[in-house]
Amino acid sequence: MVPRETPFLATSATLPPQILENIKKSLHFRSDTHMVNVGNDRPNIKFVVTEFRYPMNSFHDLKFLMDFKKTIVYFNTRPAAESARRFLLQELCLDSNKIAVYHSIKSETFKADILERFRKDKVLILLATEAVGMGCDINNIIRVVQYGIPPSLASLIQRLGRTARDSKLQGVGLTIV
Repeated sequence: MVPRETPFLATSATLPPQILENIKKSLHFRSDTHMVNVGNDRPNIKFVVTEFRYPMNSFHDLKFLMDFKKTIVYFNTRPAAESARRFLLQELCLDSNKIAVYHSIKSETFKADILERFRKDKVLILLATEAVGMGCDINNIIRVVQYGIPPSLASLIQRLGRTARDSKLQGVGLTIV
C-alpha cells in the first residue's frame, strides 16, 4: 500500500460532489486539503441544442458532416455509430478514409491507429461511443456532436468538452435531441 503521507493530485473536468467526497475518503485526503475549482467556462465554444428533423435512426440529421470539419459524433450505442457510418458512406458518398468508428469492441491496436489518424487529420469524422472519452486529448477538434439524449449531464459536459481544446480555436458543441 501507499503510505498515508504520499502526496496526491486528483483532477477532473466533470466531478459531481458525491464522487469528490468518495475520492477524498478513498485517497485519505485530510480535511484541510486544498481544492481548486477552475470551472468549465470555455468562451471559445458555442453550445447549440437542436431537435431531430428526421427519424433518429435515419441519420439524415448528420448531412452537415459533408463539410468535413474535424468532428467527433458521440452515440450512446455501438450499433448506432456503425449504422451512421453506413449511412454517411452509402447515402452521402463520403470518403471512407475520412470517417472512422471508435467503440469498445474494436481492438486496442485498431483504436490507437484510429486516434493517431484522427490526430494527424487523416480521419476527419470520428463516430464514437463513450470509449473515446479517456485519452482523447486532441486540440484541434472543431466540432463535437452528441447524437441523442446523453446518459447524464456529466457525460454531455465531458463529451462536448472535447471540442476546441486549443483556446485560439472556435468550436461548436452540438446536441441533437
